[in-house]
Amino acid sequence: MKRPAARDVPPARRATPRIPRRSAPLRSILRVSAFALWSAIAASSLAAAVSEQAPSESGSSAGGLRQRLLSLSSAQVSDIWDEIQVLRRELAGDEAGLKALKEIAGSLSSLPERSRLAAATLLLHLLPGQEKVALASARVALRGIVFSGGSTDLRVAAVEVLAQRGKPEDVYLVVQALFQRLDEKDPDLRIACYTALWTVDNTADIQPLRQMLRDEREPFRVRASAALALARTGRFDEDVLSILRELRSESGARGAESRLLLELHDRYRASRRDPDLVDRIRELEGEKRRLEERLERAAAAGEAPDAIVSLVELLRARFVDPGRVEWSELYTEAFRAVVARLDYHAELLTGAEIEVRRLQSRGQYLGLGARLTKPGSDSPLVVVQPYYRGPANNPGIPYEDRLLSRDRIVEIDGFRTQELSLQDVRHIWARKSAGDPIRLKVRRGSEERELEFQYGEIEVPVLYRKLFPGKLGYLKLQRFGPTAADELIEGFRSLEEEAEGLVGLLLDLRENGGGILNQALRIVDLFVGSEETRPIVTEAGAQEGRPSSEHLPGPSLVIFCPVVILIDGATASAAEVVAGSLQRYGRARVVGERSYGKGVSQEWIDLPPRASELMGSEALILLPTRYLLLWPQSRFHTLRDPAGRPLPGKERGIEPDVVVQQVMDLLPAWKIKEIQTVQTSPQLDAYLREHGDRLLAAFGPSAGRISRDAASYPRFDELYETLTEALKIRLERGEVLLALRQALLRHIEDLRGEPAFDPREDRQLRTALFELMREAELDPRENPAYIPLLELEEEESGS
Repeated sequence: MKRPAARDVPPARRATPRIPRRSAPLRSILRVSAFALWSAIAASSLAAAVSEQAPSESGSSAGGLRQRLLSLSSAQVSDIWDEIQVLRRELAGDEAGLKALKEIAGSLSSLPERSRLAAATLLLHLLPGQEKVALASARVALRGIVFSGGSTDLRVAAVEVLAQRGKPEDVYLVVQALFQRLDEKDPDLRIACYTALWTVDNTADIQPLRQMLRDEREPFRVRASAALALARTGRFDEDVLSILRELRSESGARGAESRLLLELHDRYRASRRDPDLVDRIRELEGEKRRLEERLERAAAAGEAPDAIVSLVELLRARFVDPGRVEWSELYTEAFRAVVARLDYHAELLTGAEIEVRRLQSRGQYLGLGARLTKPGSDSPLVVVQPYYRGPANNPGIPYEDRLLSRDRIVEIDGFRTQELSLQDVRHIWARKSAGDPIRLKVRRGSEERELEFQYGEIEVPVLYRKLFPGKLGYLKLQRFGPTAADELIEGFRSLEEEAEGLVGLLLDLRENGGGILNQALRIVDLFVGSEETRPIVTEAGAQEGRPSSEHLPGPSLVIFCPVVILIDGATASAAEVVAGSLQRYGRARVVGERSYGKGVSQEWIDLPPRASELMGSEALILLPTRYLLLWPQSRFHTLRDPAGRPLPGKERGIEPDVVVQQVMDLLPAWKIKEIQTVQTSPQLDAYLREHGDRLLAAFGPSAGRISRDAASYPRFDELYETLTEALKIRLERGEVLLALRQALLRHIEDLRGEPAFDPREDRQLRTALFELMREAELDPRENPAYIPLLELEEEESGS
């Protein structure tokens, strides 16, 4: 049977701007807002304009202030900013002036647009928060300017002020509405909109700015504006830096800002010691080599590294109470710090940690058996979802005595979890052996109960499968354990038999952290076969003279149908090899979000005996030794800081062909936090207890989907009012309904003991199904099962 011909992979498609992105890491570098920038650039001219004297009469009365505002009706925007700064200085602390300003708030609509911009800006900067009517009037005035169709510079200025002083939810609504009206002739407004989104949520998606920057058809002025906007958000890739270097020779404000941003970028790189990637790789390899040589020399001489030993011995001799210090632990932490400095994925492991990691490499896990989160630094741990058939949730335990989704764990073995980090919990697990008890105090709704489980092996299923209407197969691969390829073949053949021939296959690699590379290579073989001569992946070190290792496809072609792969920000390592190589071969379309970017292979390295002796225990180093390269010789490894956050400008990973985010990813951070508060609240728990049986009968394990209509939920209005009053939340009805639907879906999964796959609630899954149907040349309109999904797509695209 002939294998499918390779196809060119088209560029990533994006239907509409995604507002905002949450799966991305926070970027705090160079948060230079537009307002702060023009304030800084105008500072020298303002010094001469601002008087040292007391506020003038014109600034202290409504009439005089109004006249000064009216005088700006034909001014340039830069002159308006100058006058605003002068008036801010004069009116600050002047009760009469502020009263006059408040009086003007009631008649903003009567002012010319440019005067209205100045008045609204002053109101938002000078009036206290309790002046809600006046502040609301200012925001309405700014929104009116944004949609007025007037001059672009004025509309851009209004967007910038709203981003600085407006409510985040208002900014999202304004930008969404504005995007619907803009065309390609409005690049300045588009740039202002994306910058505004980042200002209120610095994880917002600004990929379109990169596209504008790299589009050679755009005028240089537009590309320069996009580069400046990206630089303000901390994105300093080579395209951005190239434009900034061209601009820095200019004498105007644009040149001054470019010089400032370049200087800040250089200072940041110097402080972080983050040179270019090749230099960084060589530095890490050099540090590793020097460490190995030093440890080997020390071991041969029967000594530990001089510097570390000398320091520890000095501390031991001079410290006030050396008897209360465990010096072997001090050596352990010292060696651990040296290794961790190399790379985020470099670790020194001791004792039980080694055994746990070795078990994980074989697909075996020890623990409690639940995905936990900590919503806030002072909050208890919350169960995101239990691992079904794990120690804390399996069919042998009565349902009420299991650990369930949304449970709040108040104590672990007597330790209050409000005072524990997730890392602390991992340390608690590392000190336990299989069979040891774990005692939990759990709050479920308004009740507290004590549960006890045994620490032990977690049975994490490798594969879930489902047949969607139209003979579309779905395989969710959880991890790349030693049986991953065999289980995928078995799952595929089971689906083929059930469907009497599959039309297409959806491979879900979301939240798959990888595992055994050889299993990834075997899985790729199933889709391409040995006729493909390009390597699946190449392992290459940065050291000169170290040979590369190419892995070519084998003769195992089994799967011929069209394929779509789902990825997200937790897709890593071996999972990225599968998604990235099949994408590059043109064998699969990739849908979702950019992957994690763990493009390295790791090796176990023994410590010299003397170092282990000083530490008082066995120790091994798990060290990244080679980069994984996808054809043609492309790295996808993201460099990270010690906390695991991507270094600005060093984000890699696999880019999807079709980018799509989940519903929660489109919400601002404060709404996500309030939704989580609702989902773990006693009020929602009581509601589910009272109405759960009825809801499960309607939408439960035997039903195909969960209703999105509030009328389907008994006494929903009463629930919304109760939550709003008790929790002081600001969510809309639809957002509370979203929280309820997700909680109900988790409840159904807990009852089933396996994940539920609902395309109505999973936007990425829904998009991937439609993409697979396009690849298989199927029309979803001809299948009644997909009509509700099409209607939902139309509803969301029109909202």
